Parts: sequence; C-alpha cells; structure tokens
Amino acid sequence: MIRHAAALSTLTCLALLLSACGKSLNYRPVEPVSAWTDDNQALTRPVGPGLIADPNSPIPDVPMPVGFKGVADQSSAASTPTGRVVTHVYQGIADFPDANAFYTNSLWRFGWTQTEMLEPADKVAIQTYTNGSETLSITVTQDRRRITYRVEIKPATGS
Repeated sequence: MIRHAAALSTLTCLALLLSACGKSLNYRPVEPVSAWTDDNQALTRPVGPGLIADPNSPIPDVPMPVGFKGVADQSSAASTPTGRVVTHVYQGIADFPDANAFYTNSLWRFGWTQTEMLEPADKVAIQTYTNGSETLSITVTQDRRRITYRVEIKPATGS
C-alpha cells in the first residue's frame, strides 16, 4: 500500500512538472490567431480600417503593412552591378480591397510611379511600378483570410 501511494505521489509530481513545462514553452498570442504564414507564424487581424506602413519595413522604399510578417524561405535580396534584385513575400490578415490599395496609396511617397494594374482573377492583382532604373512588381493574392504580397524589385530592362 505504501509503495502504491509513493508511486502515485511520484506520478502526480511528474505530471504537474510536465504540465508546467509545457505551459512555459507554448507561445500563446494575446490576440486570437486568425491564420498562419507559410512558415507557421501566427497572424492576427489588425485593429482599425485599412493598412498602414510599418516604419521598420525590410525594404525602406517599399513598405510592408503593420501586422504582416515576412516569409524568410520565400524571400531573397542581392545587389548586382546593375541594381537590386529582391524578392520578398509578406503575409497578413486584411480585406482584399484594402490590401490591393495599400501599395497604390503609399508607394508614390517613395518615388515609385505605377505603370500597370492587372486583376487577372478573383482575389489576385498584379501592380507594376518604376523608379529610376528599377522596376517593381507586386502580386497580391488572397487565400481565405490571408493576404500574400510577393514583392519583386529588379533593374529595369535595358539598364
């Protein structure tokens, strides 16, 4: 009987210890998770209407919206003798019209001029810009609640 009580006490202590460890290792966002990025980062819906530029965007002259996260394994950047070659992918939660309007409404502040806007399919838009000797292509897609931006900068043809 004493053996069973000691074993039960030991098991109870182990169970409490394991549950405490599990709680300290599990990250729980303060806000409810709305979706996940392709590399499993939690995404939450921003508060308020529209999107605003993150002052700490990875590309200073092509802002990322606040609340969006970069997908590292789908992003790259390099400098070449003719200019930047950048591909960045950002994901976040937004309404498609707000997401599609974000770059149209903000890039002019950084010297980018829109040259084309295509909407080849429902919840897909392709925007093209120029700035000096560079071209910028932004593809906006929506999958359920998640918006994905694919931002590509490269030297303009002929540069």
